[in-house]
Amino acid sequence: MIWLLWLFRVFEVLLTRAHGLSLRNISAKWKNLLVHMTILKASEPYILTFLYRMMSSAKKSSWNMGLVNSMHDPALLFISTDLGVVIRDKYPKARHHFLVLPKSDIPSIYHVKRKDLSLLYELHLLAVNVIEILGMKTDDFKIGFHALPSMQRLHLHVISTDFISSCLKTKKHWNSFNTELFLDYEYVRNEIEVNGSLRRIDKQKASELSAKELKCNQCNHVASNMPNLKSHLLVHSKR
Repeated sequence: MIWLLWLFRVFEVLLTRAHGLSLRNISAKWKNLLVHMTILKASEPYILTFLYRMMSSAKKSSWNMGLVNSMHDPALLFISTDLGVVIRDKYPKARHHFLVLPKSDIPSIYHVKRKDLSLLYELHLLAVNVIEILGMKTDDFKIGFHALPSMQRLHLHVISTDFISSCLKTKKHWNSFNTELFLDYEYVRNEIEVNGSLRRIDKQKASELSAKELKCNQCNHVASNMPNLKSHLLVHSKR
């Protein structure tokens, strides 16, 4: 059973890194299940499956919280105020790509209520400030939120419309910024002001938008694939 003890140790390390937990902190439910499995000498495949799922969950949670860690990374920090921070996106999808985050713990745009509109306004001011510092025009940027945020902590994207980046690799990347999956700041602010909160996008509609054709954001060109689109975008950038 040495291999089993080793796997439990790996699981403990992953939990510690993700949440500062140890096996002693796992809920009684999980501890009882582990004890039950050991007493009954459950089959090895079952134990392996269980541990794999638990470790995958720990890894996913750690990745989801990546933005919170990035807020404290001096290499990424661009602006910091009492209410929020601006960081460089670790995997920029354009020549200029920043994220504006509140210092208060708000999981996503769907947790923002009417009472939080003043904070949302401050985040937008920071976004505009970024563009001013770069000496560029707001017309050359998109400021908004993903309808399907993948990372924990509310974040406002400030991204240049050239979309020239080696990190822009998939149709999902493109459509997340160039379809209705990207929610303009003004639209979001108005929805929250009128309705009290932002309604989540329909799953079927989100799926259709993710699979939408690769249409250029600057002309009517429709690319057959991502390499073709990226080559086309380079033509625009040279004009």
